[in-house]
Amino acid sequence: MKLMIPIASLCILLLAACSTPPAPPVPTPVPTATQVVPTCDVSLWHHVYHPSRLQVVDVCRTITGTITDVRHEADGDAHILLRLDDGTTLVTEAICVYPVSQADAVAACQDFTPGLVIPPVGDHVAITGTYVLDTVHGWMEIHPISEITVI
Repeated sequence: MKLMIPIASLCILLLAACSTPPAPPVPTPVPTATQVVPTCDVSLWHHVYHPSRLQVVDVCRTITGTITDVRHEADGDAHILLRLDDGTTLVTEAICVYPVSQADAVAACQDFTPGLVIPPVGDHVAITGTYVLDTVHGWMEIHPISEITVI
């Protein structure tokens, strides 16, 4: 009987040593900012002049940079040249913004009312649209632009 008391005490000590303490409460995360997911208007593709020349790399991408030039194209598009925040440059295209003077591009802009306001040269902007390879010009671009926001 004397042996049973030390063994019982030893078992209690072992159980206490082997048990894990309760986990501390997990704090509830506090949101710091709302993450905005870019959205692109796929209906704009109905008004892209010769869309077969554009190879889609990313269906919807947002980039940021400073507008360095805006060019009126014969197909009615605006080429908005951007110096990106990383120092590189990129062409972006807002479709059917200007009157079309190129005969084979008239149909693409027919019945289309542009909703974009193009900020002036020098503005820092976020541009969202489809990131493509223009196989005719051999460059990457955002075309068509779905949204422009001055930041």
